[in-house]
Amino acid sequence: MLSLVEALSRADYFLVTTDRQKHFYLGAMALSGVDCREDRIAVVPIAAVADAGGVPMAEDPAFVSGGVAWPWQDSSWALERVAARLDADGRGTLHLWRGAYPLKAEGDEIPPAPVPNGPRVVVHPLLDHPEMCTLIARSWCVVDVTARNLEREMALSFRQVDALACGTPLVIGAHQPLAAWIADYDAGWVVSHGDDAGFDLVLEQVIGDAELVAAKKRRARQLAEERFAPAHALAPFVEIAREPARRHGHVTLVTALAQRSEQAGELETQLAETRHRLQDLESDIAKKDQENAELTAQVRGLMDAVGKLSTSLEAAARGQENAILVAAEREDAAGADLVALQRDLAASRRDVVKKSLELEKCLTQRDALEADVANLEELARGLRQRLEKALQDAAHWRTRHDAARRQATELRAEHYRLREELSKKEEEIQALWQTRDRLNDDIAGLASRLSAADAALAAAEARTRSRIEGLEGALDDQREATSAWKARCEQTERALAGVRSELEALKRFRGLARLVRLAGEVVDRGRSRVR
Repeated sequence: MLSLVEALSRADYFLVTTDRQKHFYLGAMALSGVDCREDRIAVVPIAAVADAGGVPMAEDPAFVSGGVAWPWQDSSWALERVAARLDADGRGTLHLWRGAYPLKAEGDEIPPAPVPNGPRVVVHPLLDHPEMCTLIARSWCVVDVTARNLEREMALSFRQVDALACGTPLVIGAHQPLAAWIADYDAGWVVSHGDDAGFDLVLEQVIGDAELVAAKKRRARQLAEERFAPAHALAPFVEIAREPARRHGHVTLVTALAQRSEQAGELETQLAETRHRLQDLESDIAKKDQENAELTAQVRGLMDAVGKLSTSLEAAARGQENAILVAAEREDAAGADLVALQRDLAASRRDVVKKSLELEKCLTQRDALEADVANLEELARGLRQRLEKALQDAAHWRTRHDAARRQATELRAEHYRLREELSKKEEEIQALWQTRDRLNDDIAGLASRLSAADAALAAAEARTRSRIEGLEGALDDQREATSAWKARCEQTERALAGVRSELEALKRFRGLARLVRLAGEVVDRGRSRVR
């Protein structure tokens, strides 16, 4: 943790692939002294550079899934259901490509991912990028539904973006960052891990509706072109590169702890070197002590030899002259050796005194270093206590973040529900608009009929008035006529009554036309309210 904080404290800008990663690193950045009020985190998603254009879709349903076999990614639930469904239908293929990370360290073994059994499961090793893109482009969909874990909630996968660039829809877990884009563009299917009914419905749509799969393929390519094209994906980084600016770092408790830890490491290295030098000096002193002991033994042997020679000389004083001369020569040689040995012994003693002073000085330095180490350990304990409190606070904020994320999930579900209701309202509005159009057509027909009726009514009124005037004139002229003309007058009155009844009928028809016009106005007001 201290190494991460120390590394973050030296950076000026930070690049992540998703918004969730941005919020994940804010705590560590704050601990490293980065002013989080400055927007120095750029969300640069993985660019869609795969090209599998012109590869036709397989005739039978083809599912594909795979990648590096990381131990924390468990996709067995989804893959087993796909294999079981293909076996039950007797058609289709599930392609899996698996393998260890190519750049893994020596001895870093990764457990193999579980592979479902079935005659319609085809297992491939890790493929080259062109071969992988060809396999994805031929498939009907890419299955990427894993058990929920922190890495999948944060990461944007290369194979997901490659699938979109190849125009292949995704069946993706609801907890992954790309799920929102898939749902907005309708470029695949979003399903929760463990939702048996929901996943079976997805398999039914994929296997049973090739036209739906083709439509989602087009929308997947549209999503890749609009959101993950290199120009769009690299835009935040290009904006930073145009006007880069160094940030002003701040020393925090954690960065100070990291610096003190580094200093403590250097002091421990120096202390180890000093202890090694002290051991070498102690070894040299032990060797000198052994040499001094050997020289002392030699001196004592020579002194014993001198005493024996002196005794021999006194006993042989009255001996032959040649023997005395030989004894005298031996005595002189022994004296010279004794003087030389005494000089060597004095020099050795001076070396021992010098080494003892150096040893005392090293011991004093060792005691001072041990005191400094004790002080640093006490400071480290205090800093660890503060770090633990900071970690507890981070856990508290993580809990609040999880609650906020759950609330966001609920709000997203509410958003989807409201969007469905909005879709239903739009359908109702569309139906009302169709009803409005039919009413407008009816009103137009009635208006044309009303205009024709008005014209006919006006003509009938004119003809009736002229007939009435003629009949009234004829009646005045014939009142004084004979009784034969009375029958003709009665017949004329009956004709007049019929004409008047027709006039009343035309007046009622005009009232009905007014009612139809009022109904049209009511429909228009209802349409404006709907809008």
